[in-house]
Amino acid sequence: MAKRKLQDQQARDRIQKDALDSNMVVMAGAGAGKTHALVERMVNYVRTVSPEIDRIAAITFTRKAAGEMRGRFLLRLQEQLGKARGQEAERLQLALDRVDQCFIGTIHSFCGQLLRERPVEAGIRPDFKELDQRDETRLSRKAWDDFVQSCFKPDDPLKADDPRIGELEALGVGLADLHSFFNERCQFSDLPLRKDVVDRPDIEKGVELARAFMEEVKDYIPDVLEKGPDSFMQAFDRAQLFVAHCDFSTDRQQITLLKLVHEASIKGVTLNRWGDHRVFAKRLKDEIAPEFADRLNPVLVQWRQRVYGHVVDFIDDAVEFYDRERQRGGHMTFQDLLRRSTQLLRDYPEVRGYFQARFQSLFVDEFQDTDPIQAEMLFYLTGKNLKGKEWQQLKPASGSLFLVGDEKQSIYRFRRADVDIFRLVSKRLQATGGSVEQLNTSFRSLGGLCDWINGAFEPLFAGYDAQYQAEYAPLLPFRPNGQDDCCVRKITIGHIGHHRRKEIVPIEAERIVGFIAAALQGQTTFNQEGDDALLGERAEPGDFMILTQTRKMLPFFASALEACGIPYDVSGGGQLSDLAEVRAFVGMLEAVYQPDNALPLLGYLRGPLVGMGDDELFVFKTEGGQFDYTHSEAVPESVPEAVRIRFQVAFDRLRACEKLLQTQTPAMAIEQMMEELVLPCFAAGGEMGSSRAGSLLRILALVRKWESQGWHWGQITVELRELVTDDEYKVEEMTLESGQENVVKLMNIHQAKGLQAKVVFLADAGDTRIAKENVSFHVSRTGDKPYLALPVTRPLGEFHKELLAEPCGWEEDQAEELQFLQGEKMRLVYVAATRAENLLVVSNYTGENKGGFSWSWLYPYLGNVPELPAYAVVEESGGQEEMPDFDRLDRVRAERWAKVKMPSYAFPAVAEELSNKEPAEGKWGRGRDYGSLVHRLFEMAILGNLPDGEEEYIRQELIHVGLEEEVLADAQRAIDEFKASEIWREVLAAEAVHTEVPFAVAPEDSGVIRGIIDLVYRVDGGWKIVDYKTGYKQGKISEVVAYYAPQVNTYAEKWQALSGEAVVEKGLWLVDKKQWCGVSM
Repeated sequence: MAKRKLQDQQARDRIQKDALDSNMVVMAGAGAGKTHALVERMVNYVRTVSPEIDRIAAITFTRKAAGEMRGRFLLRLQEQLGKARGQEAERLQLALDRVDQCFIGTIHSFCGQLLRERPVEAGIRPDFKELDQRDETRLSRKAWDDFVQSCFKPDDPLKADDPRIGELEALGVGLADLHSFFNERCQFSDLPLRKDVVDRPDIEKGVELARAFMEEVKDYIPDVLEKGPDSFMQAFDRAQLFVAHCDFSTDRQQITLLKLVHEASIKGVTLNRWGDHRVFAKRLKDEIAPEFADRLNPVLVQWRQRVYGHVVDFIDDAVEFYDRERQRGGHMTFQDLLRRSTQLLRDYPEVRGYFQARFQSLFVDEFQDTDPIQAEMLFYLTGKNLKGKEWQQLKPASGSLFLVGDEKQSIYRFRRADVDIFRLVSKRLQATGGSVEQLNTSFRSLGGLCDWINGAFEPLFAGYDAQYQAEYAPLLPFRPNGQDDCCVRKITIGHIGHHRRKEIVPIEAERIVGFIAAALQGQTTFNQEGDDALLGERAEPGDFMILTQTRKMLPFFASALEACGIPYDVSGGGQLSDLAEVRAFVGMLEAVYQPDNALPLLGYLRGPLVGMGDDELFVFKTEGGQFDYTHSEAVPESVPEAVRIRFQVAFDRLRACEKLLQTQTPAMAIEQMMEELVLPCFAAGGEMGSSRAGSLLRILALVRKWESQGWHWGQITVELRELVTDDEYKVEEMTLESGQENVVKLMNIHQAKGLQAKVVFLADAGDTRIAKENVSFHVSRTGDKPYLALPVTRPLGEFHKELLAEPCGWEEDQAEELQFLQGEKMRLVYVAATRAENLLVVSNYTGENKGGFSWSWLYPYLGNVPELPAYAVVEESGGQEEMPDFDRLDRVRAERWAKVKMPSYAFPAVAEELSNKEPAEGKWGRGRDYGSLVHRLFEMAILGNLPDGEEEYIRQELIHVGLEEEVLADAQRAIDEFKASEIWREVLAAEAVHTEVPFAVAPEDSGVIRGIIDLVYRVDGGWKIVDYKTGYKQGKISEVVAYYAPQVNTYAEKWQALSGEAVVEKGLWLVDKKQWCGVSM
């Protein structure tokens, strides 16, 4: 049979054999065989140009990809040797004999090799250590702390020795505000910050404008606010209070006023809150406030730009300090490897010549996602002019540079990848005699699927600004259409209130897992015989891949798969802090590591490894027991036998662990401890058992790694504690099936790069991340003056940030960066869709959201796409092999824990302890969730942590606790009315304010009494206590007060005892009646 000629065959011939002496950039579409083409070119280079295999280097994106490339290269050399004769065979044999001398690896390992060969010229220690991300985070934190400390006088650590600190404070920027800016600056230290000298703005003119605005508005705000203040009134009230208590003697005070008034001007005006002044409110909303904001904004922008000039010099000094510390300690970050190797080649022509002779031809894969500094280094390694310093002006030697990439798959801008550099390099190679070749034949996807992908993405890419988006080159199908002309299906999910992902995802999971289970049994319409079948008679787990935009919801799909007995693997970095087994084990290690600290020991005793209850701990303590397992008589004989035995067993276990840790290596000791506790087996038998047991195996792998670095078991314990408490500490997750091929693969899109599966599901359709943009920096590398635009911000509540300082032109840079980010998000969807070989299934959520959902870009192209058939999910009933009854064990453990957690010695909230009546909430209340929400919102408001966009914040909180959006107006009104109350005014004026204060006391004649005081603040003569109550519109106020009077009186009694000062007033704030009710003794 004649070999089928490809539409891009001529380009493939030029790439692989006809143009080996030319420099080349290959634009290869998804599934077009770009790595195959690269390997073929390497083999033909050895076969026809030079057998000196140590003179070529192949650079790729990941270690895994490098390993696969090395294997392919070796295999093709062997295959070609079997066919070759004469001199060609001699060349191939010589190459095979020296194949280990050929560099195939990541760019960072390549740079490390260059630096280790010439450390003297590079100005570094030859024994430098490469830092991983965790080590880098730790070292940068220490460097920042040391730099800040160096700015203060050695003999007086509270007095600054560097005048810039006082200047920054005077400008409203504290050192705590600059740490995150320092971290972000370090990631782009190769680029200069955009810095301009900006004059002081006319602040006095701004103050005049602000005072005039306040004067114009203040008389129109109603004295009586029946529905409470709107957002404008609240912000305006803050500005008025500031005016009343400030002398405006400094720039900082005046700027603070301008910020407060500007904040009010952009807040929402609710017309029905303005009573008889609605007409003015309408004009305020539409004309007065916007015009004022427009006039005032330039003053604030100029101020932030002026502040930025002061920040830049200080932070750049900190970055240089950190650089010196790394150099002194012989530490190299991945960024250092790139930067220093590039500087080495740029500044030393002799070194450049040495390495050019050493590496005569460079092959680079996935070039669209590599660091821009790599482009500089590649041109220095191949450029003919050894003394040329401007890399963009260098001309690579013929045949020295071969780059492969796909602009449509550039998805790592957050890791410094820059699509502009990819384009710049392509143009430069063309301008110096090289060529750009296109490979678009897809060997991966069926013809029908290629047609659908082209039909969707060609107009999507064409409709986006070409400056920020790749040019779309249609996929040319190699494979036939298959049994189905479309090869695409959708899973339609109807609208869910508030677009709750936790309700959307289970619906998706049921549909997806039901289909997979049916396909594994050969029960779907896609299970057929023949070459054109989308799935075989019976599918395999490895035929399926589930992709999401983010990792958050992957456990839902994993749990559904596990319930059906379908093996799976979750890829990517995650947190281990949610796993009870991990937390408990780390707690036990801490108890051994800190024998003189009772808290870890109590945590161990109270935790799931021992399960002591408060009653047992109380008896142990009252009988003279010592919370010190190292003491030989820690457990007195007077302790009741059952309790005594449990304590002895628990303490003996700690002693045995201590002995293991002192006599064996940390890895051996910790592995044996896990085995004796049967932790991996118990974890594997519970829900999500594969992931839970896999996480324990990951812990062991980490311990082995740390042990190999010379860590003591105490250091390992401290690191494990950080692992389970630090939200930013992520490690590669494992399951019991990790490393196996025949499993369902679950991952986010970035993890799927370079992978494929017969059936790909685009899941988690309710994810609104696509609509959320947080532009934190902008990089410009291709202009006359490359620069980094990086503003200074500080957190403002949970969801917002306050802009403290900004570079000139930030608004324009921010808008441009947004264009780049949106373009990349579209490319992410393209990458996801092109992972599919035979069938693509898109989750189609019909809810409406202004910014869209995960796969919204594809929805217009799903109109004629059939629905994926629904199959019932049948959970696994177990195999023939007799297994432990884990369900019974879980029930026993649950019953045990229920007993342990029961209040064993009067552990009630104060109200329950003081009243035997039916709880008032059952009679008058609106529910615990709503009450908790209001308490949290009041606390944030008092502490000043409620963000500007409080309505959106409240909506997110409602979704979080599962309340309907209809409650939004009530919650907003509750805040407004509270802020209009006399209590609020007293709080603002109080010298000391405490919110949600927990307390516990143990009277001699009873057990422990606990409570939480909602609000307590200092007034004339002592303290005032406020307890919030929600949902009492229907009840009589006198009944409510009578019911809660004992509770509030107890709060007062305990506060007086704890503080030693009198409580002069106490009572209830009835939220829904917006009324204060005092309580008497």
